Amino acid sequence: MPVYEQGYRHFAGSRAARLLRFAPITANGVRLALRSKLFTFAVVLPSQIAMIVGAVIAYVVFQQAPQVMSGPAGAMIPMRFDMEELQRRVGPPLYWGILMVQSRLWLPAVGALLAGRLVAGDAQANALEVYFSRPITRFDYAAGKFLTAFGFFLYVTLLPPIGAWGAACLLAPDTAYMKSTLGMAWGIAVNALLVSGVAAFLLLGVSSVSKKPRFAAALWIGVLVFSAVASQILIHSVRRPGGYLVSILFHCQRLGYTLVSPDLEGQLTQRGIALPPSEHSVVILAGIVVVSAVVFVKRLHAVEIVK
Repeated sequence: MPVYEQGYRHFAGSRAARLLRFAPITANGVRLALRSKLFTFAVVLPSQIAMIVGAVIAYVVFQQAPQVMSGPAGAMIPMRFDMEELQRRVGPPLYWGILMVQSRLWLPAVGALLAGRLVAGDAQANALEVYFSRPITRFDYAAGKFLTAFGFFLYVTLLPPIGAWGAACLLAPDTAYMKSTLGMAWGIAVNALLVSGVAAFLLLGVSSVSKKPRFAAALWIGVLVFSAVASQILIHSVRRPGGYLVSILFHCQRLGYTLVSPDLEGQLTQRGIALPPSEHSVVILAGIVVVSAVVFVKRLHAVEIVK
């Protein structure tokens, strides 16, 4: 039964509400997501495998390889390795690859499992009326839901590459490696924040379209997959870099080339892969954020607040 049919009236006292009113909404969203065994064992734990693999590669390159090559076993190896070149490769290519795997694989998976647990789930259970009948504003609700999605997206995009980089810094023989790759780590962090922020806004907008959680999850996957497939069709049919503009994930990747390592962008150019200007990606990602925010806000304003 709706709360307004139970004789409930909104609190009209003078007591000030807590400053962080969105914190319980965020905590509840995280708790509900982790309560799902599918979400925990299929996403939360496996999504960190890339960090473990990166740490193992750093251990082999920085700790084991120099000892083997300088010992008696090294003389038995017919091929000689340039250790400085090998250690240099444990840098932007490795961590950029981890970030791309996380963004293309685990970010869509997390969004698909979260889509039904954000606005769509509350709308189906008529919980929005209950939320807004308390001393909680629409902004508090929006901030709580946004931080829930943003936190999980950061977990799968930021933690694995930065964790692998931190392990490599600890295993390196000196601090020269950390100093030489600090700018790269900062670029990865900024790119992960950007990707997670845009994805969180998009997920809120998608989850606000319908009251059916399954439809919201299917729509989230459909938007990402359709944009990627349409991008590849345009690229191979038109054979122009403008086809990339259709893919949402590509725009995040395009900015990553600029933020993480310009050398990677130069290597693609030398291979004949023409990339559109990064300004186009900034404009399109900003448009996605604005449209998603408008859809989400309209869904919240459609809810009647009990007075």
